[in-house]
Amino acid sequence: MSYQPHGAEEINVLKLKPTQKSKKGRELDAKFFDEEEKEAFLKSDEDQWHKHMAHKAVTVIPPELAAKVPKHKILPIASRFVRTDKGEKGILKASSRLVVPGHLQDGAPQEEGGERTDAPTVPQLGLHLAMTIAASSKWRLKTFDVSSAFLRGDAMDADVYFRPPREGLPGVPEGSLIKAEKGVFGLRVAPRLWYKKAKSVLESAGWTQLASLPGVFVLRIGNVLKGILVLHVDDALHCGEGKEYEEAMEQILEAFEIPEDKKKEGNFSFLGRQIDQHQDGTVHVTMRNYLDEVKPIFITKARRSANDSTVTGPEKTELMSLVGQLAWVARESLPQVAFDVSDLQQRFNVATVAELVRANTVLRQAKKLVLTNVLKFIPIDLSKATFISVTDASFAGQPKGSSQMGLAVLMATDKILDGSDTANMIEWASKKIHRVVKSTLAAEAAAMSYGFDRTFFAREVFTEIMFGRDRKWRDVPPVIPLALQLTAESGLTQDLSFPVGMATDCKSLYDVCIRPTSMPTEKRVTLDLLDVRHHLDQHPKMYQVRWIPTTAMLVDALTKHLPDQTVLENFMKDNVYSLREDPRLEEIRIKARADRKERAKTKAKAKAETSSR
Repeated sequence: MSYQPHGAEEINVLKLKPTQKSKKGRELDAKFFDEEEKEAFLKSDEDQWHKHMAHKAVTVIPPELAAKVPKHKILPIASRFVRTDKGEKGILKASSRLVVPGHLQDGAPQEEGGERTDAPTVPQLGLHLAMTIAASSKWRLKTFDVSSAFLRGDAMDADVYFRPPREGLPGVPEGSLIKAEKGVFGLRVAPRLWYKKAKSVLESAGWTQLASLPGVFVLRIGNVLKGILVLHVDDALHCGEGKEYEEAMEQILEAFEIPEDKKKEGNFSFLGRQIDQHQDGTVHVTMRNYLDEVKPIFITKARRSANDSTVTGPEKTELMSLVGQLAWVARESLPQVAFDVSDLQQRFNVATVAELVRANTVLRQAKKLVLTNVLKFIPIDLSKATFISVTDASFAGQPKGSSQMGLAVLMATDKILDGSDTANMIEWASKKIHRVVKSTLAAEAAAMSYGFDRTFFAREVFTEIMFGRDRKWRDVPPVIPLALQLTAESGLTQDLSFPVGMATDCKSLYDVCIRPTSMPTEKRVTLDLLDVRHHLDQHPKMYQVRWIPTTAMLVDALTKHLPDQTVLENFMKDNVYSLREDPRLEEIRIKARADRKERAKTKAKAKAETSSR
């Protein structure tokens, strides 16, 4: 938000970024509306206000009573309508939202002891586990979104008043104040009030929120999983089976007043993703529609020639915006560009024109990949679920001599520990190692430690989804932190049933893991691997480590810029991975190299012909 003077008073000017639902939804300036647009948005403003009244989210305080309201309870800047066009193909669909400057509300923020404003949203792991279970159980994925969600939230605890927009509100006398009874958009507490309401509705219908991953809810009847629902603000994705599931969902949809056009299944958009579920249960995820709306940075020919020039302030803003949009794609559906995005993020403070050009190149690559690559979640035997951490690292190759790690968490069956198996990639990351490491071994150890932590957690979330917290944890006081309960030394956990495997292409790291008496020269490596080595030693059947050749390393392309991404791209096509060298991969590499050479020759020939004319 930014605030600019307007005459004698200050007004609240909100610049909206494109949302995940609709990147078209940029705020429009009413000064440029024609008569048709004015009429459309006037109706939209009225509809928005009527929703506030219908949900009892506000109370109008008439002028005679408004004069008695203490000034410190009144937000200092008037509310305003944010107007956007949510139409497609040039057809106007006016949308208005009443926004208040809630950040100016009196009171300390949550970090300083103020009221709670946090509201869980489902992370990548929760969504991908839900898709894996849906595919494996052949449960139909469905979605819905709640209209005017914040206006349906719990009641406010504090008294907050605000002024109507300058153009007024239908039926509200001039000089009136509006009291916020619920989470009017813009109030810091609005997301939490909605989350509390949604959680209570789901729980009243029989759903239970995971202790390990808030935002994910399960329906369990007699210790049998009947349904999963993931909630991200006002968007929900769910799946399940049986009469109890259908009745529970009917109760939720009725409570939230979800109309038929807000319910989708099988093929639908969810948080910027296009989800398509096939008859065999397999789920395909792509972000092609999202990428279609992402535009490259405009760079003039003269500016492009100054490759080493430092970017200007506006150019840096454009760079950060584009890389931010690419980061969403890299994190949610295209691991192939994850390293390049992470590398660009690390260069923001020293960015040159070369980074602008590279960001555009990564965008082109992503748009090309999304045409043929989809993230797939295929059916697997959940009773034999096995979680694999594949980690790799590159030493001192990043700005200021920092190192990079790559991670993929795979969910397969125990068959993968002895060779190849179908698998789902439920989590991945390419990120800077946030401490200085002194060797390749130290970088690889830091990556393995991080990967083991993420894989251990994924296994615990899956266990809670399938069996519930009471099935796998002993009955302990809720004041004991979950992290402590998960440690083997606490004595609070029962035997776990799903194996965890770790894969590395660093032979020295593998040797350190399998030889308890081995002591690396760099003692920090020993500390990084204490947890890993403890589990390998104490539970050898449940925790195993594998060395794999670099030519079979799945996440090599997540640690450095790698033109040849054969292993990763092959996995994305068929969801098959082997913890040993796969003979097919060398054939694919040879063909890929030949194709690249042929393309380069064709390009050079075309360039030569053009220059000779």
